[in-house]
This record gives sequence, structure tokens and C-alpha cells, in this order.
Amino acid sequence: MSLHLFLAHQISKTLLHSHHRLTVPRLIIPPNTYLHTSPTTSSTLNCYGVDLLPPKLQSRLFKSVKQAQVPHYQAQVATSELKKFGLDSSGSSFPLPDITPHLPPILNSNVSDHFWQVASEQVQPYTDLLLDLLASDTPPTPTKWNLEPGWTRYNASDGTWASVPYPTEKCCVFDVEVCVTEDPRAVMAIAVTSEAWYSWLSPHLVHAESFPSTMSPSTMIPMGSDESPCLVIGHNVAYDRVRVGDEYRIDRSGTRYLDTMSMHIAVAGMTSSQRMMKLASKNMTKEELKHKPMWLRNTSMNGLADVHKFYCKTTDSLDKDPRNSFVKLGLSDLMADCPNLLSYCAGDVTATLDVLRILFPLYSEQCPHPATLSGMLTMSTSFLPTNNCWENFITTADETYKTLEKEMMKLVETEAELAIMMIMDCSYKHDPWLWDLEWKIASKKTIKARRMKLIHEKKIDIEQLFESGYPTWYQDLSDEEDGRVFLNLSTGKRVVPKLLRLTWKGYPMHHDKVEKWGYLIPSADVEEIIERISYGEIQTNFPLEEFLAVVNKDNPMNTGHALEDDMDEEPYIEEISEYEEEKLKAKEVKRKLSKTAKTLEAGIDIGIPGVRFCGLPHKNGPQFRVGNPLSKDFLSSAAEGGD
Repeated sequence: MSLHLFLAHQISKTLLHSHHRLTVPRLIIPPNTYLHTSPTTSSTLNCYGVDLLPPKLQSRLFKSVKQAQVPHYQAQVATSELKKFGLDSSGSSFPLPDITPHLPPILNSNVSDHFWQVASEQVQPYTDLLLDLLASDTPPTPTKWNLEPGWTRYNASDGTWASVPYPTEKCCVFDVEVCVTEDPRAVMAIAVTSEAWYSWLSPHLVHAESFPSTMSPSTMIPMGSDESPCLVIGHNVAYDRVRVGDEYRIDRSGTRYLDTMSMHIAVAGMTSSQRMMKLASKNMTKEELKHKPMWLRNTSMNGLADVHKFYCKTTDSLDKDPRNSFVKLGLSDLMADCPNLLSYCAGDVTATLDVLRILFPLYSEQCPHPATLSGMLTMSTSFLPTNNCWENFITTADETYKTLEKEMMKLVETEAELAIMMIMDCSYKHDPWLWDLEWKIASKKTIKARRMKLIHEKKIDIEQLFESGYPTWYQDLSDEEDGRVFLNLSTGKRVVPKLLRLTWKGYPMHHDKVEKWGYLIPSADVEEIIERISYGEIQTNFPLEEFLAVVNKDNPMNTGHALEDDMDEEPYIEEISEYEEEKLKAKEVKRKLSKTAKTLEAGIDIGIPGVRFCGLPHKNGPQFRVGNPLSKDFLSSAAEGGD
């Protein structure tokens, strides 16, 4: 459950009722006028059979637009073309309610100008605040911080400070920090305005006292929100907003939140498929990037450090090491290092403001319509009302997750049990994924063996089949926790991707001791390798032919039958012996298998004849190795098939 939903649920117990904060004008239509009593007249169909708006509504929305008359001969040519594609120009009208009397006046006589003017009026108070901030110089960062609870205002002129209930200016750049080990509520915050710097410390941090279990605005950050326009800017500002106590009040607020991360995504963001390529190119040199797609140099990841480096063109990255303190340390340890941590937080605020100065003009150019900015600001006011059913929803969701997880693990366990059966006929030797597992029978005198016996005590058939012992790779999966024995088939286990028969770009995945996880591709000389293997010149345990069949999404036997029909037409086949004929057929099968499997990727040689190894793309660059292809970094690739 996200923090936003968690906080909303807790506070709703005492504060939230059935009201919504935003007042949205609604179009109220009397029930008796909601539907036409008679069908729309045929005059709403144009000459091509397309249903248009009713004339009354059309004239109201598009006063200055005159409908051009289409010459009859042009209409005939167009309709005849439509008929060629099975499109009937007779058309049919759809009855629409007459809402014309209930529409507001259209400004400037056309819809386009109307929306522009309405959106401009909505955003003007906030753009005025923003432009004033951007036009001012950033106050100097305080060299010394006040370590008392609540908000402190630092006077730039004389270096003094004073306690205040909240920032007094109406526009600020804002960032919060959380003690992850303690509570999701903020322990400190920093804000900068056109006039001064501000710091906020939670009393629970200052006194090293645990947060109360009950969520309430009094334990969060006050911002002094009222009906007057106020703009709070941050990077991924939704994370900061949910820790502001004002945002959980029922009464309407004029505060809006502007997100620099969202603006970056609109200006130079990436799709999910592009992210993997960008991650792989992260540590490439400028020379290497010259040979990559140009868009890689025109975008960045969404984190503040990446965005700051991208727009501000800095050579040094932001120092994010202090962030680990908020992840690992408790309240008392954080308080001991509070001045340094406040300076770190202030550095993020400065970086966000630097990005904003460059990014907002680009955003305004990329998204010039004021409705875009208005929509972003309006979305920053949303919240989720809840009632007593929320607890039931959370409980049901958790139970459903556990049930699905259990079913998934059961399916993987079934795959593992099917895999160990392959030892009976040695068919694992022909499996492009399972061939290199440790199939040697493990000792029965180990702790893992005793666990394995307990795991299968109710599976008599498996226990009898493997009375002499289990394959080593399978027995190594036995684990124990809190006195319960089980097969550990977590995603971190090296065998799980093999049991799932994972592929990347259609090529079977492979784990190398040095190169870690990657995928195998056919080598350029795979056809020659197959022939040399068949002659016994090369010895290998790798099932090359089966691998090529997987790559080609074909079955070797079916391919052979297809080739047999083709080769019967060759005149010289009748003149050679039956033995040579079969030998020639087999050679042709292997040639056909290798022909479509070749790829432009180079890969590296890891000692397996006929294939080369390509490492999976690592988020930190090509010099790093992937230790787990089922980690969260590959979730999007799993959904998209690894293309």
C-alpha cells in the first residue's frame, strides 16, 4: 500500500467525510431534457454519412465557422471510393440531448479561445507566483541551522533566524526527508522562497521519540494553506505533499503543487522500453554514444541527480550518499548528524530550483496551452476519501496477493518436479536451459537431504522414484525457516529462470560464472560447427540443434520432414546410396536450422561451440553484470517480452 493511501486512510477516520475538496462546476440538465423525444434529423448527416453535431449546438460552439459546400461531383467521387472499402455513406444519426440552453457563454465566439482564456485565468495566479520566484536571486544557504522543532526562517541580510508557524511567502521550492526505519511521516523539511530559507524539524526527531500510532495533521508538516493561491514546487513533489498536514483538511485550499519531474517527462522523458537502453548506456563514453541512437543524448532518467546533470550541464553529480542515513539510521542517530543532513536536504532544494529555472521555459514552449499546466496543478489537489471498509479492502488485497503468490510458487514447484523427472531418460541433455545444471545425485547424509525427505514425505511417488537420492541442483533448493521445511524457489535462485525457460529477444537465457546472466546467440560459423559435431571432431554437452530449434521456433523433426519433400525433387538423390541420402538430409536440416538463427549481435566466446554470449543490459552500464534477471529492474522487460 502506498504511503499516500495509508495516510489518507488514517486521517479520514477523524477528518474526512463525504465532501470533496475541489469544487468542480457541473452541467445540470433536467431529467426530462436529457434525451431527445424524437430522433435527430437527417440534416446532421453530411454528404458522406458522418453524423455531425446538431445544428443548434454546432452554431453555439462554432459561431465563426462556416461549413463549406462540397461540389456534388466531388461528393460522388468520395462516396464511390468509400464503397470500394465497404463503407456505406448512407449513415445513421444518433439521438443527442439538447444541452445548448445549459452551456455557459462561449468566450470570444469560439471553443479554442474559450478554453485558452478559461485555463489562463486558472493558472495566472500561480504563474505570477512562479515567475516572481524565477526572477529573483536565490538567497544564500544558511551556514548554521536551528535545531529546534517546527519551522525556522533564516534572514539572508543578517544571518539571524526566527521561529515561524510556516513559510510566509506564497511560493517556495520544497523537499522533505523521512526516517525509513521509524515512520513514513517526515522528520525534516527545507524550503526556499524569493526572500529566505526555511527549515522544519519534527519534535519526534529533536527529542528522539517515536511517532504516535495514530495519524493526524499535527504530526505532519504545516504549510499555512488557505484559500489564497500558494505554489509549492518539488521534484516528485507528490512524495512531499502526502507529508503536509494541510492536505488532509476538508476545506478547500488554494495551494497547488508543481512537479519538476513531471515537467521533465513532458519535455524529455522516455517510454518504458527506452529506459532499459538508457540504463545500459549510463556509463558509456562520449565516443561510444556517437554510435548509439541520438535520443540517448537528449534525455535522462527521472531522478533529481540525473535531471540536474542533464539540464544544468554540470560535470559533478549531486552527492546523494547522505540519503542512506535516512534509510539505515534511527531518530537519535539522525539527530546527532542533523546539521549535515539539513545541508544535504538544502542541496536538493537548490538543485530543484536550478532545474526549474531552465526547465520551465522549455516546458512552456513544449506545452504552450495553459490547460496543460492547469491540469497538472489540478491533479496535485486530489486525495482519496475512505471509510471503515478500507481496512476490509486492505485485508482482502493482502489475502489475494498471498493466494496468488502461493499459486505461482506451486506452479514453479511443479516445473521443478517435472524437470527432475528428465534424469530418468537423460532428456535434460537436450534442453537448452537445463543441460548445465548439476545432475549428479547428491549425498543422502546431509542436512539438505534430510530436509528433502521431509518435503516429499507426502509425495510417495517422487520419494520412491528418487529413493537413491535427488539431483544436486534440486536438493540444494531445500530450505528451512521457523521449523518449516520447503523448496526455496524464490526469484533469486539461479535455477528459477531456467525452469521458467526465460528468453531475451527470443534467445534462451544462460548463466555464466564470470559474465553472470545473459543470452546465447548462434555464432557466425554455427553451420560448420554442427557439421563438425556430427563428425565427432568437436565434443560438447551443449544441445546446439535443440537450441537452434528454439531460436527458430521450429521443431527439428518437422523441419526434417519438410526438407525431405523438397530434396526428393533433386535428380541426383536417386543416384546416391540410401546411407548418403540420409546423411545429406541431416546436413541440410542443420543448415536450415542455422540459417535463420543468425543475428547481427556479436557477443563473446564463453567456450560453448556454435554460440556466443550476450550479457543482459545492466541499469548502471555495460561494465556491470546482471545477477538476477527476475529483479524489479526487469519488470517492464518481462511485460514486453524482453525486446
